[in-house]
Amino acid sequence: MNKKIENTILLLLVSYSIYVASIVGMGWDELTHYKNGKNILNYILSFGNLEYRTLGLPFHFGFYDALSHFIALNFISKYHVFAHHITNLFFSIFAIFGISQLTRFLFNKELSKIIFIFSFINPIFFGHMAVNPKDTIITFAYIWISLLIFKYLKFQHIDSKRKRYTYLISIILALGLSIRLTFIGTLIPIFLIFAIEIFFIKNNKINYKKFFYDLFFVFLISYTITIIFWPEMHSNFFTPYEIIKEYFIQFDKGYYGLYWGLLNGELFNIAQTPKSYLFINIFYKMPEFFILSIPLLIICFFIDFKYFKFEFINFVKNFTYYLLFIFIPVLLIILLSIKVSVGLRYFLFIIPFLSIFPGLFFYYLYKRRFLLINKITFFIMCCFLILYAINFFKITPYQYTYINSFNGKFSNNVKKFENDYWGLSIKELIKKFENNYEIDINKQYNFAFCGINNDIATYYLDKIDKLSYTKVHNNENYDFIIMTNLNNGNRLTKPINVKSCYEDFLGTDLYSVKRLGLKLSILRENNN
Repeated sequence: MNKKIENTILLLLVSYSIYVASIVGMGWDELTHYKNGKNILNYILSFGNLEYRTLGLPFHFGFYDALSHFIALNFISKYHVFAHHITNLFFSIFAIFGISQLTRFLFNKELSKIIFIFSFINPIFFGHMAVNPKDTIITFAYIWISLLIFKYLKFQHIDSKRKRYTYLISIILALGLSIRLTFIGTLIPIFLIFAIEIFFIKNNKINYKKFFYDLFFVFLISYTITIIFWPEMHSNFFTPYEIIKEYFIQFDKGYYGLYWGLLNGELFNIAQTPKSYLFINIFYKMPEFFILSIPLLIICFFIDFKYFKFEFINFVKNFTYYLLFIFIPVLLIILLSIKVSVGLRYFLFIIPFLSIFPGLFFYYLYKRRFLLINKITFFIMCCFLILYAINFFKITPYQYTYINSFNGKFSNNVKKFENDYWGLSIKELIKKFENNYEIDINKQYNFAFCGINNDIATYYLDKIDKLSYTKVHNNENYDFIIMTNLNNGNRLTKPINVKSCYEDFLGTDLYSVKRLGLKLSILRENNN
């Protein structure tokens, strides 16, 4: 591909992602993490002289929150949200750049460019790039630690590179741990690959004395950074066992997020998350061309596997490594019965690796285009890709709500999955209310909420100068209720009583945010 064309594509992709970051609303957790970062940074910069004001987040550590807040301080308050979005976006784009570099390291430069584009336009990953201050950072850390360990294996004999990789791995490991302690579990594939390279492949001559020294350095630096930005642990610096134990107990029991989930129309309690959860979400939420590429690539392997072995050095080994990055976490998720809901956000770190399937398939079709069947298939797949791209832009800036046509008409998915579970469309919804509703400046309105973070809604309501309102619970008398289609049950609610917000609260829909006919959020007036 011409370098000028490549740079143009890159510029367009990055520019579009910045545009989306500037217009999209805040996600469910964003305000909480802004406050957390501010509190932690103020506490640390005071060297403990200021009392740390906890937000009740003992398991959300502060390294990334503090870093994001520090960057936002360089912007005027009006642009603080945009500053946080740009920070998230920066790490997300570099996560994609990392998967491209890893592909280049294991395969070749041409395939790495295809993987970059397919990862960038993946609806699930793109939809989280600017607004997710957790799972995108996990993805960044997962990919870059994997890449750096490969480079460490190759260049350990060069001290300058060895030290640089060790330092970078330490910082990035601390970054991943600052999101979730369970991040360490996601690194099992690279630990296994490291062992395979050392004990079975034996292509890399490792100096074990230097390796164990570097390993100790990585542990020391990453642990120290994690504890420094984890104020709840400061009184237990050397004995953190109890709080870490409690963290994993809560993680195992699923005491986080929602209590009820929706999987292709089937209600489930997240304590009994179906083992098919991940597969069903991938099948219906990845683009059509993406899903079709997987079986078609397998067919290509059966028919013309010699081509792949000839085209790529050590293809079998490196493709196996890619599969390990994907399937070991999936296997652990199934075996450990991890409790999850709201789509693929907890599995975001494997999404870029999945791009190897359509990437290899398109690469093969293009390289072997002299065959008529490949020309026809390539044309058909490009048609699917173009149709997907059209829908990708039509649902801007809510790409993470994408559901493919294998599940029927897009607008009919309102009862099948939690669609706008981040509540990103609340900003647009409240803007519609501000621009179109005749607000009585002498009246005090009562607003209730369902399926959204109340603080996010009030953040945008407070921006309406002439609006005087009170927040009320949705079981009280309210004038308006703002909601998404999330389920409203708690841990003790019986399944028969669990309903989506749309079903549970009656009234007249004044305004809604739609994409391709699917209602992402609704502002409903109480007629009683």
